[in-house]
Amino acid sequence: MSNDDASLREQHLDWSSKQGRILTANGTASSLYTSERGFSFRSDELPHHFLQLGTIHDVHPRLPNTQVLLPIVGAWKRTFFYGGWEYTCEADEITFNLQTHSLFIDLRVPRSRNELLRNRVTASVPPTSLDDLDATQLRYYARQHCFAGYTHGSFTDDAASRTGMDCCCTRHHCIDWNYVGTGRDRPNKWWVQLHENQSGNTWKEWAYATNDCAQHYYCEQWERLPQDDPPSNVPVVAFRKRRNQNSPERDGVLVIVGDHFNYCVDRQSMAGFEKYAACTSLVATVDAAIKADDLVSARAWLSLRGGHGRISEGWIVDNAIEFWTEGKALWEKEDLSTTGNALEDFCLVWNGEPWDLYESNVQNTHDLKVLLHTGLRKRTTLKSGSGAPKKPDLTVTVTNHERMNTRGRFCPTNFPSIPIIGLLHQAIRTGIESLRVLTSPSLLNYHFAMNHSRTIQAKFSALSVEADTFRREADKATQERLRVEQELQALHAKQKEITHQIRVGQDALGSFDREKAALLNEKKRLDAQLQQERTLLEQCCAESDALVSEEVQAKQEFVKELSQANKDLSDLLLGQEDRRLRSLLSVQTVPALLATIQEVSSPDSSDSSSGSELEAAIASLKEETEAYNRNLEHQKHLEEQIATFRQRFLSISASGKNQVMCRRRIHSRASKLVSPPSFYSSEPQSIAEEQLNELESVWSQNREDEEDSDPNSRLTNVADVSPVHLQLFYGTEKHEENMDVEGSGDVDAMTL
Repeated sequence: MSNDDASLREQHLDWSSKQGRILTANGTASSLYTSERGFSFRSDELPHHFLQLGTIHDVHPRLPNTQVLLPIVGAWKRTFFYGGWEYTCEADEITFNLQTHSLFIDLRVPRSRNELLRNRVTASVPPTSLDDLDATQLRYYARQHCFAGYTHGSFTDDAASRTGMDCCCTRHHCIDWNYVGTGRDRPNKWWVQLHENQSGNTWKEWAYATNDCAQHYYCEQWERLPQDDPPSNVPVVAFRKRRNQNSPERDGVLVIVGDHFNYCVDRQSMAGFEKYAACTSLVATVDAAIKADDLVSARAWLSLRGGHGRISEGWIVDNAIEFWTEGKALWEKEDLSTTGNALEDFCLVWNGEPWDLYESNVQNTHDLKVLLHTGLRKRTTLKSGSGAPKKPDLTVTVTNHERMNTRGRFCPTNFPSIPIIGLLHQAIRTGIESLRVLTSPSLLNYHFAMNHSRTIQAKFSALSVEADTFRREADKATQERLRVEQELQALHAKQKEITHQIRVGQDALGSFDREKAALLNEKKRLDAQLQQERTLLEQCCAESDALVSEEVQAKQEFVKELSQANKDLSDLLLGQEDRRLRSLLSVQTVPALLATIQEVSSPDSSDSSSGSELEAAIASLKEETEAYNRNLEHQKHLEEQIATFRQRFLSISASGKNQVMCRRRIHSRASKLVSPPSFYSSEPQSIAEEQLNELESVWSQNREDEEDSDPNSRLTNVADVSPVHLQLFYGTEKHEENMDVEGSGDVDAMTL
């Protein structure tokens, strides 16, 4: 094996993979079709959606009442195909893409297949079926492609407007060479850009989605095939095989555009092929079957039929999936028949199987029959050995798709017909030549020839007159055709103007739709935000109500606690005052008091100085009682006077006014007192019972002596003593030894 052969085999085996890499941006195309990037799609836009559901016949009816007129109707070849860093061109593969306003068939055959299979047949007998191909040849055979289905066009799209794009097309596959049960995960959807200066003979197919660089990730350039004109001038016909549950082949499509035809017949039933369900492509399935030495399954998967040919060549197939059928006729005259006298029920019967008419711009069924049988007449003439006559005239009556009847159906209208003059004139000439042959003297005797010559001459004259009549009608038809062509040109100009206006209006409508969609999205977003804020507000209100309830409860508890605290404080203050009164006199001050009274009461002291000295002594005594207040329990005889003082203090505390006045009077009295002597110690001293008795008697006598001297300065009652000099209960309790008596008195007065 030479290096060239090895390179050719490697290149051919990689053909399908390379096509997939270009078409899918090296496997990343699926990630580009997202709503976030502006390229969302519906599930019913996927190419195999209806095929998987089994409703591919129901969603695409025959002869629809309404239909979008596609600008790419015709017979096309692909001259360039690129994406990413790879490309292929016309030198790498042969393509035939025949497109009507509804049905299409796309055939793609790599030229390397012809080199490896058709031109290098190693067997002595060329193959006539898949059974004649070995395992290696089956692998080569799997590297080609053919699919058919429906094309839907739209001049408005949800995606952002594309400057310079003429329309957007979406294809649904009913037959697919590469479909093995796993559907494609993105739509077969692309943009159409017509060449401005080529009158619709060249256009580009751009990927619907763009990559992160805002570039279409693949592009295909298509050019019109020879012997093809705009659809208003050539036949555009499409047939589809009628559904038949008993048929071994599932589906079939036949498309005729101008002088070109494409056919595609699906493979046989895939029942029993579940063991290769893990494979996602035909190439992978066939390779897996061959690896498992299952050539029967491999041939069954490869049983799809498809090809292209020219009508003017007698319906001869020139390129096909089954390469051994190339050079042969698609059908023979005896294999073909038609039924139905109207387009609505017209049916092509091929090998006993009915094919329904799905689309046609031919006016009537007669012209359709002529179109389908034209090439067959040529082959019959060739077989009879009459030489090589001229190619049959394919000029048939067509209907411009821009002109529809009141029902909107693409059916015959009052469009003027063009008779097939050429064929009729040729038939007349052929009959005349046959008559001349029959009248040859070498075959008949002279008398027989003379008897029939007059009859033949009369018939010849009649035929000549009829031929002249046909010529005149042909001239009239030619003039009518020229007039119609002028009208068609005017209609084309008007059509372009109307199409331009429609596109402008569609662009404006598309802009309005996009703005409307943006506003609706913004409204949805605001509604969602408002609903979220409403929910948060309700939560805040609920939390606020809970907090208010808790706060009210806390305030109520606080009020209760405060009331209880005020009560406890009142009890405490009353107890403080009680303890203050109880600590009026301390047992430690008794010795100093006795000594002072005895000194004052001595006969040597004068009456004038006894009062002032006594007040000074009492002031000293009051100052000293603040430090010595811990042995009040030993002075039981003073408890009655302390109890009397407590009652009087409580009665005074009940009235705020009396209390304030009492405080002012007590503080006024206290400001006149002097500090106690400094020689008193802080240690308590024990006083005997007899000393108490002596103190009581001396105290009583002193009070009697003071009543007549100065009633304003004497102590008439224990209550007249200022609280500043009366140490409270703090002094007698161990846990309140160091509290400020004067400060406590002020707090008590303000609180009570």
